Amino acid sequence: NAQTIAVAGSYANSSRGTVNQTNGTVTVTDTLRFGTSGSKGVGTYNLSGGTLTAPTVKYGNTNTTASFNISGTGEAVISGAVAVPTTLSGGTLTAGSITNTLTQTGGLLTPGGVGAFGTTTITGKYLAELTNVARSKPTSQVKNYVYGFPGSNAVDGIIDPSSNNFTHTDPTAGKTQWWQVMFSENDMPIESVKLYNRELNGSTARRLMEEGNGFHFELYSGTLENPGEMIGKSETYTAETWSQGKELPLDFAENGNILRVVRDFADGYDPASAELVLSLAEVEIYAGAGIQMDIAADGLSDKILIGDGGSMDITNTYLDIMIDDISAVAPGSEWTLFETSGNGTLTGDFLSVTLNDAALGNGWEFADGILSFNGTNDAVPEPGTMVLLALGLGGLFLVRRKR
Repeated sequence: NAQTIAVAGSYANSSRGTVNQTNGTVTVTDTLRFGTSGSKGVGTYNLSGGTLTAPTVKYGNTNTTASFNISGTGEAVISGAVAVPTTLSGGTLTAGSITNTLTQTGGLLTPGGVGAFGTTTITGKYLAELTNVARSKPTSQVKNYVYGFPGSNAVDGIIDPSSNNFTHTDPTAGKTQWWQVMFSENDMPIESVKLYNRELNGSTARRLMEEGNGFHFELYSGTLENPGEMIGKSETYTAETWSQGKELPLDFAENGNILRVVRDFADGYDPASAELVLSLAEVEIYAGAGIQMDIAADGLSDKILIGDGGSMDITNTYLDIMIDDISAVAPGSEWTLFETSGNGTLTGDFLSVTLNDAALGNGWEFADGILSFNGTNDAVPEPGTMVLLALGLGGLFLVRRKR
């Protein structure tokens, strides 16, 4: 425990400081600050694991260059204001208010914390960006090639199809050829994928698209060793619909954590043994940032308030709502989850809105920042159509199908 943590806290103008928290619990009773009086330093706090609890995260001197970064499994619980530029790429952030810029590429923004209720007020700027969730994640393939070329080569960030940095399955697996990546520990929505095939003898189609062959994607929820039953399947991509690195949209009805690439062999195709392989240069899977909000059957809920001077662009963001007892919800129940005041603005489209990990339906509706229920108390959201939310400048939410 500490009363204050000062990052780049020297009085010297050249002060530099970096804190890397990878595990454990750090509890600050007063403030986590960047810089101090008279300082023009540079300070960074990287939280990639463990828990950080503090009343505020702020500048000690506004001339300081500050960076608060949450990633991995880091958990930041800030009861007051987060008042410095912050990035959230993994883990969770619970904050009383955001008064500077929050850029979210992953992880979860959780008003009140998971399983508790609270309000996050945004008077700064919130932005979300799609990110490649496959990078450096665990992989496996149907059968490893005796001469190497592991599945991890497709998620190492090196996109050079003509190099020797590719995956390679073993031809003895026959026409059962696949590669897979566990892109998340928990199920989550994914938006699109880019696939780069190995270039062989000047061809990017070799061992993937030649002679009418193709491939498709399959979605699973489990582990690489035991992925369970397939819960989603894409169309088959051929030479007419795929090209090297083309962004391919995914429209799975359910969320998962494993994506598999599977070769499709054309009828009558009888290749030589050397062609019975799957050889990938890189696979990129793009997903949005998550906001998780809790509600209760008695009307309690989390809330995000975009206050005067604040802006929130929910493009590239998905909303996951959790309720304690869905069977106890009475018809006519409402929960105000998003609200603006003053000149605060909320813009963009949610990638998806789910309730207890299922799409809205059977009397549930989300419009104008309000979740409402007008069905019967046994109406449980069913997996299926993903619901999107859009907020125009006039303050009207629109609902449409996922693209």
